[in-house]
Amino acid sequence: MDYSKWMTFNKKIHSKKLANICLPMTHDSGAYDLGDRLATGDPIVNELEIVCAALVVKLERAGILPYIDDPLAWLLGEAIPPLKGLTTSSHTDLAEQLAGGIRGFDIRVFRDLDGTYRAFHGLQSRATLESMLNQVATFMKATSNSSEPTGEIVYINFSHYLGFEDPNDSTKPDKRRYFEFGKFVKDILGPWAYLNRETNDPFNQTYSDIIGQEGVYKSRVILTTSDPIGHPEYFWGAQYCPPCDTRNKDLLAGVYTDTTDLSLAVTTQAAQYASAINAGLPFANYMTLTPSKGDYINIIGSALYGAVIELAQRIKDKDPKVARELEAIALAMEIDHDFVTKFEWTTLEELSQRIDPQLPEIIDSNFVPLSLQQNGMSMIFCDWWTTTSVVDVAIGLSNDYAVTWSGNTHIPVGAAGSDEYASNEGPSAEMYQGKLHMVYKDSGNDDMWLALYQKGSGWISKQKIREMPGSVDAKTNKSPSVAVYNGLLCVVWKNNKSDNIRFATFDGTTWTGGNDIVIPSPGKSPKTDNSPYTTVFNNQLVMVHKWNNSDDIHFSTYDGKEWRGGQNITVIDNQKDPNPGTSKRPAVIEYRGTLYMMFRGGFYKNLLQCTYDGKAWRGNVDIKSKQTSYTPKSDEGPGLARYGGMIYMLYKGESKDDIWMSMYDGSGWNENVELAKVTSIQPKTKRSPWLVRVDTALFLLNQGDKDKLYQSTLAPVHL
Repeated sequence: MDYSKWMTFNKKIHSKKLANICLPMTHDSGAYDLGDRLATGDPIVNELEIVCAALVVKLERAGILPYIDDPLAWLLGEAIPPLKGLTTSSHTDLAEQLAGGIRGFDIRVFRDLDGTYRAFHGLQSRATLESMLNQVATFMKATSNSSEPTGEIVYINFSHYLGFEDPNDSTKPDKRRYFEFGKFVKDILGPWAYLNRETNDPFNQTYSDIIGQEGVYKSRVILTTSDPIGHPEYFWGAQYCPPCDTRNKDLLAGVYTDTTDLSLAVTTQAAQYASAINAGLPFANYMTLTPSKGDYINIIGSALYGAVIELAQRIKDKDPKVARELEAIALAMEIDHDFVTKFEWTTLEELSQRIDPQLPEIIDSNFVPLSLQQNGMSMIFCDWWTTTSVVDVAIGLSNDYAVTWSGNTHIPVGAAGSDEYASNEGPSAEMYQGKLHMVYKDSGNDDMWLALYQKGSGWISKQKIREMPGSVDAKTNKSPSVAVYNGLLCVVWKNNKSDNIRFATFDGTTWTGGNDIVIPSPGKSPKTDNSPYTTVFNNQLVMVHKWNNSDDIHFSTYDGKEWRGGQNITVIDNQKDPNPGTSKRPAVIEYRGTLYMMFRGGFYKNLLQCTYDGKAWRGNVDIKSKQTSYTPKSDEGPGLARYGGMIYMLYKGESKDDIWMSMYDGSGWNENVELAKVTSIQPKTKRSPWLVRVDTALFLLNQGDKDKLYQSTLAPVHL
């Protein structure tokens, strides 16, 4: 796909309003090549200078001057590397971002003493703003065609202006300097600007309206500013500029969440999104995490601490008294050393990895359900965009998540196709460390295998688990189950020599465990004559399984230290049939804070449902619709995944090997459909299929013809 022209080629969006087209945006877009010059006036820099100035006084009293000529310059120099790590948001310039599909920029504007404009974030960019905007202009020209009603739309926010103060009174802005900047931008991007006519709010205009403003077809740039910079025909005001969190939000909803807590960031943005949908407003979604003042102090302070200690070590033989005093000053610095030594991140790039790899599922689980039939998210901001799938996610949302099935090919495909992966049971898989990890039983014996899939490369390897580091005795005669919990790939399986269930973890290199699960009284250590199933719910690994020699379904939890539970499930709202039962593998998934369990009945083939809120089970009722009079039936247990804001359930048909599909949207199940009759694929299976989210796609993995493992894909229609 040519991401440089995804809007041009994507005709589905040409009649849509900009409010319903999702623009992938980068946060602090100009902070991709920060230099070593501090951005004077930035609150981060102000705080750093205060801390360093206070430390200099102590160091000079201790006698540092014979060894360091300029202690303040020395400390600031030591602070720059960690500061750069905390403020650099990408390593790609604007041209690369545009070519990769990014369609929006957030630029903090710094005016140097000589009048040169740069971007900044704690430090000044080495690249000038002129070079950045020229890259945008070049892109505009390259993607325009005056004879076609097509082009690309780019949205640019200018904000956080520094260096624009009145030279005679630094507490006041110099309007002349702001207007000069406005002219500077207009001279470069003016020919491509979507002009402000006051009655043509861009969010209420369609793609075609914007591209063809006043009858002239070309790529357009929407220029917004947090502060007046003159030339109002070319610039849209603060209410259109998301980085201006003090703006009037009656036209564009959404502000960033100032936190490093992923859960808080997601829930806060989701609440803002719900309010925006209810108000009918376009929404700017900030999928970013932000270091706090304390984080900056601890991370940069740790570097300064190390510099002072190193200097003390260097001079201790020459001047032991000064060395001791320097060490005492370092030890007295207000740094949370536990915080630093145990910290999982010290740079913005590392911090962003808490959210970036999960972006598709976070958007899917927390934002798509509210958008109903039409996308309501106008922007997604992110840091380190190259480690996300933000462009694919935005294109999928812009197309209202229209999806299509493809594939039904045996694994692996491509150059390694002769090395077919085979099993006489169903596989299981989960995304872990950026790759899909599929665990399955061998077709000819009881050995379990681990196969890896990487986006862009396909299936890249397979290994017999008992031959991998850790030497776990991984053998089963049924389907295993995998889930990611506590940063580990967790696998449970029925022991091939008994009905005990075993448990092991994988850290990406080595396997650990592999012993039978033991649950202390009053629960029962799990046993099954079928296959267990795991997922994560309420910050615990949960497992359900058929009990051996009966149809009772048992439920257990693992908190990272020990397994608990082990009792059979009893529902509290079905006195007629309180104990769900199955003759096959049940399946569970978390959806909107509730655990859903779907399973084939014990005495008949109807698929049933139970729910668990963390305290009690409810349901044990058929999955059916009174309106359409259908009841899904299967010979095996289903496969489950969240996708497109819904639960997708795929399952083997009744008395034949065709695969069927149903979806749950929070209010009810739709009718069950046979994939072969409504899609271009005709998958078949003898066992329970497995569904797993892989980036923006949903993978169907199933045991098919002649025990080969097959793969099908449900993915957004991009073009």
